[in-house]
Amino acid sequence: MESSARQSPTNGDRVKKPSSLHGFQADAANDALHLNAVRVDLPQFDDDDVETWILMCENLMLEAGVRRQDTMFRKLLAKLPPHCFRAVKQLATQNPLSPDCYEQLTRRLRQRFALTDGERLQKLERLPSTLGDLKPSQLYGQLEALYPDEVDSPIVKEHFLKRLPQPLRLLCREWLVSSSLADVAVRADQHYTPDCDVFTTRAEAPPSTHDVPTQQDCDDLVAAATRFGQPHVRDSQACMTRPRLPNPRSSANARGRRRGTYFIDRWCRIHQRYGPQARNCMGDGCSFLRDMQGNGQDSQ
Repeated sequence: MESSARQSPTNGDRVKKPSSLHGFQADAANDALHLNAVRVDLPQFDDDDVETWILMCENLMLEAGVRRQDTMFRKLLAKLPPHCFRAVKQLATQNPLSPDCYEQLTRRLRQRFALTDGERLQKLERLPSTLGDLKPSQLYGQLEALYPDEVDSPIVKEHFLKRLPQPLRLLCREWLVSSSLADVAVRADQHYTPDCDVFTTRAEAPPSTHDVPTQQDCDDLVAAATRFGQPHVRDSQACMTRPRLPNPRSSANARGRRRGTYFIDRWCRIHQRYGPQARNCMGDGCSFLRDMQGNGQDSQ
């Protein structure tokens, strides 16, 4: 009697069945997955490269153990800016959510923000014509973002090669025979050094010797001027004199020293070097044509 009383419930209390070990493990696993979903931090939305952004988010969520469609859907939805959220608002207001809600979201984002052929072509034309400070692998990354499915096509390869320096271009063209463009870009990084001092070199470089007339150039200019009837240009050494700023101390004697350099010194560099054979003129007060027509004497 006592045994039956101990076994029967008293005061109407419900009998709680002991949870199995499997139930405890399932609850703990669900809690761990929930914590991982909360902790995972996804990158900000990138409308310039939606495909890469989705791939990055998927890898981060899978690494954290997040595999449920609704959880991945809401995590991805939380990273969208307002103008992108409006494009997928219809999916977000579904109640209940579709079993493949995450797949629908990524498909809608790809359709809405994927680049058209014209936009890809415009971005391709805006790429720098040379590498500059970029590495070959960085240039490859930009091309891959524009043409992810056609990155190994001959057209994309040519756009990659034509931006390389000539020696490196020859090497990469040989490597492309047996390797993909991605592997070639990584190998090219080891052979390329960005020219970071190009602007400093241009700013600090001394004047080029090509802009300074040589002795032979002066002789040719004197002969050409003589053929055009300019008796003032006689001394071939005069054209070697570079223009100088007015000196107040010698201003009194400046008027008496007008010699053959008067004509050549007021010509532009192109006419100083090539004379009548020059095809262009730098302007800036160049009086070569007037001097050749015989007006130079009147302007003295």
